[in-house]
Amino acid sequence: MDRFELKYLLHERCREPFLNFLRNNCVLDDNSREGPYRVNSLYYDNSKRELYYQNIDGVPFRRKLRIRHYGDFQSSGPRYAEIKQRKSQRILKKRIQIPSQHEKEFLDPHFTFPLPEKIWRDEMLFLVDSFKLKPKVYTSYLRMGFFDPSEERLRITLDIDLSGIKWRKDITRFEDRASLLSSELSIVELKGKHRLPFWLIDAIRDFELKRVKMSKYCEAVRKFK
Repeated sequence: MDRFELKYLLHERCREPFLNFLRNNCVLDDNSREGPYRVNSLYYDNSKRELYYQNIDGVPFRRKLRIRHYGDFQSSGPRYAEIKQRKSQRILKKRIQIPSQHEKEFLDPHFTFPLPEKIWRDEMLFLVDSFKLKPKVYTSYLRMGFFDPSEERLRITLDIDLSGIKWRKDITRFEDRASLLSSELSIVELKGKHRLPFWLIDAIRDFELKRVKMSKYCEAVRKFK
């Protein structure tokens, strides 16, 4: 999945008008048909926080490894291992599904995995071994997702209630939880293969979206330094 990805801040005074605009001009994705859904991501890094500092320093080619799932933390639904790779202004995301019962074994090199996903899993194992990666921090937020059927692979998401959670083996404990963004603000992400359509460029202006360079992972790490 090769795409561009742009992030914006949206103030709460414009949130409902912007959502109504999207409902009238786009299509809700399947996960959003009953309202916002929760996205939880466990990010990996090493003791030196090398992946964190690659982002902070703006290294042109960099990668993140995370395991993502949807719903509450006790959900038995599937997990998705992802490498999110940036090269200049383009994002390449590699994703494979893991049955929840095999989440702990996924990064064990002795655990067998079927093709064709095995190729991407081997790349993830190489990344873990090269950087000595360990689980570091969760991010969690509520998301509404839309897509424009007339534009190939154009997706628009709006995230609220962003928080970071310090990783621990007993994830049912949430003492180390911190908000990552003021409740007055939302994160809007625009993701697509080609340029933004003119109607969306006009909406960015009309709804006062402010372009930002922000990593949810980096914001969570800052909270627990």
